[in-house]
Amino acid sequence: MIILLLTILIALFGYLNIGRESLKMVKGNAAAWTFLPLLFMIYYWILRNLFLIIFGNEPLMTGYMQSSWEQGEYRRLHAGDAAFTVLTLILPFLTILFFQ
Repeated sequence: MIILLLTILIALFGYLNIGRESLKMVKGNAAAWTFLPLLFMIYYWILRNLFLIIFGNEPLMTGYMQSSWEQGEYRRLHAGDAAFTVLTLILPFLTILFFQ
């Protein structure tokens, strides 16, 4: 809950400064990037619930060249875990770039 509150405060700060001239960039405004933590949490919640519905267990965040044995979990990594990791990292950036 503390992290959620912090991401909401960062997004609120960005929203309140969206019209500030000193933050103007060539395309859009630098304050728009303050929405990234909140967007990450929203996408994480949506994708996690979708993953639970489809696969029936919690997603594992994967790393580059990581094997299933390095997880210490009860199951092996699969393509759903990799897709979950990539989507949670890329979708917030794409959302911001789409709206700028």
